[in-house]
Amino acid sequence: MPPKMASVASSSRFCYLALRDGYKQFNNSEDIIFEHSCRIKGVNATANLDAYIPKANIYFEVKCHEIFSQHSIYLKKSYWNLLYGQENDFGFSYAKCPDIDEFKIELCNFGIAKTKIRFDIKQFLCHLWGIASQKDKDIPAKLVYLFFNKMDLIEQWGTGIQRIINRAKEYELPKPEFREIGNTFRVNLYRKADKKPIKADKRADKNR
Repeated sequence: MPPKMASVASSSRFCYLALRDGYKQFNNSEDIIFEHSCRIKGVNATANLDAYIPKANIYFEVKCHEIFSQHSIYLKKSYWNLLYGQENDFGFSYAKCPDIDEFKIELCNFGIAKTKIRFDIKQFLCHLWGIASQKDKDIPAKLVYLFFNKMDLIEQWGTGIQRIINRAKEYELPKPEFREIGNTFRVNLYRKADKKPIKADKRADKNR
């Protein structure tokens, strides 16, 4: 039996960890949109991606459920060469998509020892189509696939990073902090600086 896979709701968490832990120079960017959707022009559909950095025009998609999935296509070097005619392995390597000017695809491996994994080619094409529909950016787009080996994070953390970030902005609160504790996450939300802290219960002090 394969190990427990992370659900779709967990994907944004993996993506957050990748950005927090040093995806190049963008790990400290405050302008990251999680659970981002690209409207596909001309059809009634959207391409759903796990994160987007508008200033750099980079889209992120987490792949942690693909390893033991039932997809019929293997994403391996020979197949990638068939598509793009150049070398691409599971590292920080690049390939050009012939249908989009200067469009880049990057595969980032986080601990996967396999030489090939099953891949959802229909979703892949949907992502390309959705990103290609975004024609209002001067910076060439890049799609980054993040392949994770660790997939045992469980659903104890809430409903998504972006929702928590949005709620903090809505109430003009300081930026929340996210911290991984074992296989769960802790989120620290802060009050406004001008608010007084809650006074400790005197009865609790006596019992110390």
